[in-house]
Amino acid sequence: MDTATRLELAGLACTRAGRTAASDFRRGATVLATIAATAPFVGFLGGVMVIVWSFRGVDGERFSIMYGMIDRLSGSLTLCALGLAGALPAYLGHRLVSVWARVLDCEMRAATLELLNLLSRIPDIERPRSARLL
Repeated sequence: MDTATRLELAGLACTRAGRTAASDFRRGATVLATIAATAPFVGFLGGVMVIVWSFRGVDGERFSIMYGMIDRLSGSLTLCALGLAGALPAYLGHRLVSVWARVLDCEMRAATLELLNLLSRIPDIERPRSARLL
């Protein structure tokens, strides 16, 4: 096996290792993106359901009805806020993990090129036939 083939195989192995590491990061980012996309909708759906339920059983004095409705409507805003509060950290985590994956990919490419550069400087030493690996 000549030196160029060895360098090519080493480069392919380093590239494969870098892509594997970056794909592991991206897999976690996909889960965070899904949470960030669905959490607000779940919160708003809960809020709408509480709004619908807050108008049930309206009977009595005007101020007691208003107090009960305001109390239930504030609960709907709480659900919406919780949905957004769950989505925001997930979105920021998704962005952070995506940036880390890109940085890792660039660093792995740079390390691969540096390794290939260093390996290309090593002189090819002829070994006796008995010491060569098959």
